[in-house]
Amino acid sequence: CFGHRTSATSGYDVYDIAVTGPIVFKLWNNIGITDSTDSGSYAFIINDGDVTAYLYNNTGVANSGAAFYRGDGTVYLKNNLGYNYGTGAAFSGAFSSVNYCASDDDTANNWGGTGNREDQTFSFMDATNDDYHISDRDTTVKDFGTDLSADADLALSDDIDDQTRSGLWCIGADEVNALYRSVGTNTSNLNTA
Repeated sequence: CFGHRTSATSGYDVYDIAVTGPIVFKLWNNIGITDSTDSGSYAFIINDGDVTAYLYNNTGVANSGAAFYRGDGTVYLKNNLGYNYGTGAAFSGAFSSVNYCASDDDTANNWGGTGNREDQTFSFMDATNDDYHISDRDTTVKDFGTDLSADADLALSDDIDDQTRSGLWCIGADEVNALYRSVGTNTSNLNTA
């Protein structure tokens, strides 16, 4: 699934998880981009105390707000790439756990966790044209993720292009070693169990 919102004057969230009632929410292999200059704009936001959210292998891109933001709820992050090309943060809020995530700033490891990578300079296929697949030349997230194929909370084994992940996993929505295809609109990666 690919989400992209733009705005020059007001905040827009790409993936805004706020629901009524207790719910387990799982989101994986997505790219969310917000070009808004509003500091309240987020690529991924979980903002409800009744939500337990698992966000795995996503790529969040923001300008002024945050790529990943937890306002409320219980939020577990694994293998997420947070990139903020403007004045905001890659990760912001009080996450329950953050493991094997990467950021271009110093926020990926603010919650302890394992395998996090901070202050990275990512190599994307074509960021100018919103192609945030990881370049095969990347040395920051390629093969630095963790294998989630047997994860107890959200087992998965493919990437955003439905290519099988194997061997050493990449952080983010795209597995570099997979055959590169253009981003589609696959909505099968959204689950509310």
